[in-house]
Amino acid sequence: MKKLAVSFIFVTSCLLAACNTDSSSAAPQPSTPAPPQMVGGYSAVDVNDAEVQTAAQFAAQALGSILTKVTKAEQQVVAGMNYKMSLELQDGTKPQVVVYKDLQGNMSLTQK
Repeated sequence: MKKLAVSFIFVTSCLLAACNTDSSSAAPQPSTPAPPQMVGGYSAVDVNDAEVQTAAQFAAQALGSILTKVTKAEQQVVAGMNYKMSLELQDGTKPQVVVYKDLQGNMSLTQK
C-alpha cells in the first residue's frame, strides 16, 4: 500500500510538472554566447573621465611634454588602479603609457 501511494504521488507530480510547461514564454536562446569577461583584466573607460585625464596629465608631465589629448583609455583594478592610455602630446609623440595610482592616490608611470 505504501509503495502504491508513493508511486501515485510521483506520477501525479510528473504530470503536473508536464502540464505547467509553457514553451511559448521561453526566452529565445542566443546563437552565440557572449565572451566571458576576464576578472582582473583591463576594461574600457571614457577618455574624458576625470581620473583618466588626471593620470594622462601626470604621464605627459613625466615624459616632459604637454598633453594634447587622450585617444584611448582602459583601467584595471589592482591594489589601486592601472590606467593604460594612448596619448597625443604637444611634441608630436603618441606614446602608449600605463599609470599606476595606489590606494593613497600616489601616481607612477609604470610603462612608457
